[in-house]
Parts: sequence; C-alpha cells; structure tokens
Amino acid sequence: MGLSRTIAFVAALIGAVASSSSAWASACIASKGGEAPIPYSSPAEDANFIFKITHNPDSKTPDVTHHRYRVKTIDGDKVRWFREPIQGKGPIQDVTLYRAFARVAGGGGWNFDFKVPEYDKLWPLKQGNEANYVVEGKKDGKPVFKLQSSLCVRGSKVLKLPAGEFTAHLVDISQKVVEGPKSMKWDLVEINAWYVPEFGTALLMEDRISFKGKLILIRRREAIEVPK
Repeated sequence: MGLSRTIAFVAALIGAVASSSSAWASACIASKGGEAPIPYSSPAEDANFIFKITHNPDSKTPDVTHHRYRVKTIDGDKVRWFREPIQGKGPIQDVTLYRAFARVAGGGGWNFDFKVPEYDKLWPLKQGNEANYVVEGKKDGKPVFKLQSSLCVRGSKVLKLPAGEFTAHLVDISQKVVEGPKSMKWDLVEINAWYVPEFGTALLMEDRISFKGKLILIRRREAIEVPK
C-alpha cells in the first residue's frame, strides 16, 4: 500500500490540532472542576460543512484541498457522511460514524466491529473520560486487520476558526494496528479532535500517521463553512 493509498485509506478510516502531540503520552486525568458533561448530539439532517484539508502543514509546500462533508442519512446515533472534493475531481468517501468518532461502515464493502458499550464510556464527554477497545476491520465480510483504539477527553476551549468561534471539547484518539497484512504501510494513527456539540461533529482535527516509529504524514482539517 503506497503513501497515496495510505493517505486515502487512513482518511476514510478516521472519518479525519491545537494541542501538542505529547498529550497522547500522558495519562487521562479527570478535571477537578465541576464542568457539566456534554451529551452526544447528531448533526442536523442534510447538514453541509466545508473543510480545508492540509497535508504536512509545517512543510514549505503543504498540500491544501477543500472538501464538502454532507450528512446523507441519520439512523439513531449513526450518521452516514459523504465527503467530496470541491476543487477538481475525486472519489466520494462514504463513511458511517457512531457518536462522532467510531466508524462502523464505509464504501467498498468495509465494516468495523467493536464493543459499543466500551466506546460509550466516552459519553457524555467529560474531562478524564476514556474508552479502550479493539476494532476489527472487515472487507466484504472477511477480516483484514485489528486496531487497538484508545480515546481520552482532555478538556475544552473556544476555537477560533475561519468558520467562526466555537466552544469545543478535545478528544485524543489513538489507533494502533495489532494485526494486519504486511502490505499496510502505517501502524499508528494519533488524532486530536475538537468536538463542537452545536454541530455534532469535530470542526478541527489533526491526524499524525506513523510507521515503525517514523512519522510519515500530518493531516490538518479545519472548518471554513458550517451550516447556518
């Protein structure tokens, strides 16, 4: 699996930074304050967002594109998203997420099995809440890989984005390959995701993709347009 296919596959898997990468290495610590927990809320039906996607934002020549993320259907706490490039031509990514971050299905015959009660320990969001579980990725019903997923709620702040200012809640996500084919050219994805309850999704994310201890890609996604 080459780098371009790695980028496409991981982008689909994640679904997709304001904090330091050191956050992933620290313990998930509960807040000493009395902040109210944040329940999950779905985005609005037919909601449309436009995101600026930047690959390797710290390089001298970052790769920048713009994508539209639109809600196709909502089934309880599962949201099916279509992601499509605005500039030029490209494939539409078909992704179904459970409660904002847990992917359950995708285009091309992909499905992802995991213990929902383990993931649900993350919700409602409150600093120190964490979830740890194994995801089994299957294509056309056949097992392909297993990931160890770990999520931690870090806290909240007001984000200043091109789309506006929003109160957001930081969820750190780590996905490590524990079983997979030798053709896989990545084995760890670390994500900072800033969830905005008003829209039921993260409006700022940074993915750090590594292979054998070497960072191979940073991908930043930030909202530049949100539903009115």
